[in-house]
Amino acid sequence: MLIRTSLALALFVFASSALAQPEPTDAAGFVVRGNKWFSMGEYDKAMKDYDEAIKLDPKNVFAFYGRGCSWTMKRDFDKAIEAFNECIRLDPKYAWGYCDRGIVWLKTGKYDKALEDFNEAIRLDPKNSVSFNGRGYAWIQKKEYDKAIEDLTEAIKLNPKDPAAYHDRIAAYGLKGKWDDAIRDGDEVVRLKPKEDRSFYNRGYARLGKGDWKGALDDFDEVVRLNPKRADAHGARAEIRAACPDESFRDAKKALEDAKKACELTGWKAPNPLEAYAMACAEAGDFDEAIKWQKQVLEFKDYMAERGPAVRKRLELYEAKQPFRLPLVMTPPRKD
Repeated sequence: MLIRTSLALALFVFASSALAQPEPTDAAGFVVRGNKWFSMGEYDKAMKDYDEAIKLDPKNVFAFYGRGCSWTMKRDFDKAIEAFNECIRLDPKYAWGYCDRGIVWLKTGKYDKALEDFNEAIRLDPKNSVSFNGRGYAWIQKKEYDKAIEDLTEAIKLNPKDPAAYHDRIAAYGLKGKWDDAIRDGDEVVRLKPKEDRSFYNRGYARLGKGDWKGALDDFDEVVRLNPKRADAHGARAEIRAACPDESFRDAKKALEDAKKACELTGWKAPNPLEAYAMACAEAGDFDEAIKWQKQVLEFKDYMAERGPAVRKRLELYEAKQPFRLPLVMTPPRKD
């Protein structure tokens, strides 16, 4: 599941040729140059300019906003929240402050707080697609998939050329078992961003859910071509080649190669690749190895809390010397 932050949308408004201008002499000038540094990914330099702007004008909302955005990109979320708090205190009607603070709450797993901020951002600016995208993502985390789809659809209506909401709606449709809808969104993200690996990965996820094994493999192949270090794509290919119910797509040797690569890319410390490796071992007839690696998955508490029954069921299959088979069509998880 994906969400793009709103940072660039607001900051780029001011940043055009700021670096070619003389040294700033007022707060507004430092904000403009800070925005330009931000747009170039130079967050420390941007921060220095925002700090200088605040020294000259302690009530400059845009400087605090820029500072919050920069701390977000530097993943210092406590400082980002502090900056956005001050931004909002100075201007309680500045919708972007709530929107980006909501994004920080998303990144820290505080979904109820995120929803509160996105609600306020939307109240202040009902045309801001990023706020609807953020709220849609929060609803996914709360397992409110219909609400997520509603918000993500509004985000797409407001900004149909931005793939971010399509990516999240693919996930929401998938979690509802609406694979045809998810595939249509996958086709759209591939059209919008044909050179981005995540476009093909998310469409591959949708095709896999529908049981379109060839389409899914084609998409995951393209992901690996575009980004050979994407462990999840190697793992997805391994699962199809190890566990596809259509034997024509199964290939134990290739499955082991892909699963091993996924495990290597994650340092043998991620549960999904380990499960893929266990599947591949089982398909190759090496059930002792399948049991060994499947048992490793039991050590991941968060993963087991979400997927424990399925993990244990696969272990039972390997202990009975039976390989695992994917369902013909993926069914959505039950809502707690």
